[in-house]
Amino acid sequence: MKHNLNTQDIDDLKYQCRMIYIVTSLFGIIGITISLMIYEFEFNTTTNDFNFQIDLLIISAFILISFLLSQSLNRKYYEDISNNVKIAKTKLIQRKNAMTDYEAGSGQVKYKSGDANKAMNEFARYELIIDNTRYLVTRELFELCKDGDEVIFFYASVSNYLLSIEKK
Repeated sequence: MKHNLNTQDIDDLKYQCRMIYIVTSLFGIIGITISLMIYEFEFNTTTNDFNFQIDLLIISAFILISFLLSQSLNRKYYEDISNNVKIAKTKLIQRKNAMTDYEAGSGQVKYKSGDANKAMNEFARYELIIDNTRYLVTRELFELCKDGDEVIFFYASVSNYLLSIEKK
């Protein structure tokens, strides 16, 4: 069953593109740094227009490669946003699981003024187990559902990215 994307879905898809932007930006920065190092260490002894053109060519190539890499890796998310379609699939809850989990690295710190240890920060974790896979959900959805209920999974049409889970 097909539905239109809402603004939260579009924001989630755009948010998925962030890491690729960071990686390609770092790739471009590395290219610029390498080209400037080559320019400073090798070509600075004989300054002429040809050396500057080589440096400009290297910088342009790295920027072009990072742009094309970004466009190709984010292509599916861009298509999902432009298509404005999400697909709904109904699945059955096998069981629910609520547990107390602990924030990594938040405890067991020894203070300089004694041997007292700080307790680890705890938080509640709510999971629905569906098709032998654990899905983290909000407390509200967890409390609405019970074992054997049906839930609707909303996926992006092209990238198959899980957008949300709702009770049927």
